[in-house]
Amino acid sequence: MADQKRTDEAKTRFIERMGQILESDGLTRIAGRIFGHLLLSSEPQSLEDLATALQASKGSVSQDTRLLERLGALERVTHAGDRRVFYQIGDRMMQRMIALRMERIEQLRHAMQEGLEAAADDTVRTRLNDFVDFHEYMLATMREAREGWCARHDAGDM
Repeated sequence: MADQKRTDEAKTRFIERMGQILESDGLTRIAGRIFGHLLLSSEPQSLEDLATALQASKGSVSQDTRLLERLGALERVTHAGDRRVFYQIGDRMMQRMIALRMERIEQLRHAMQEGLEAAADDTVRTRLNDFVDFHEYMLATMREAREGWCARHDAGDM
């Protein structure tokens, strides 16, 4: 009994922590809580399951599951004969999420590159060039890390 209580408390802390982390990343707290709950779930969860478990409105859960799905964190699954939609952590979630982050970094790098045309003096050009160089370095490092991780993961070394 005490072990189950400790496990339930740890689960609650983890889910709330994921809510805080994703909220600080610009998502809603409920999106983070959904993500945390599904990370700990071995079975796909319906909107009703998620709303009940997280004590959140079904509308909010519906909106945030769609957002997480667009971000590549979740995927929809269905069951024959059941009209409900279920969600689970996607099989290739990490690859999709890193691809989205890399796309965002590339957009920022490109914007900084465009800013060079508006740079009025050497100080500003140097600053913008440093941003461009940094983002190019980050992208190259992320590509290398992603490729290494994927190779390791696909080889079953995990």
